[in-house]
Amino acid sequence: MIGVVLSGALDDGSRGLAAIHEAGGLTMVLTPGRSPERGMPENAISYDGPIDLIGDPLQIAEGICRSQWRKENTKMPAAKCASVVSFFAPIKA
Repeated sequence: MIGVVLSGALDDGSRGLAAIHEAGGLTMVLTPGRSPERGMPENAISYDGPIDLIGDPLQIAEGICRSQWRKENTKMPAAKCASVVSFFAPIKA
């Protein structure tokens, strides 16, 4: 199970990531932007429950690929990893 917070304004994503972490899942958050207003990424980072990865879209995609490799104890096929990367590529950090 993997949870990723990309954007938002409230704390529902933070609570969701905490539940995923408690269940043994992987939690990731997009590096917060420079906006003066706190958003969901900042809420998730400061919420009760560790975040496994805080990074830009490419780092998140690579983290997902690595987690699947560890889980299956095999190398994730390049085509699958490329599709994960292409999903996150249009997202602006």
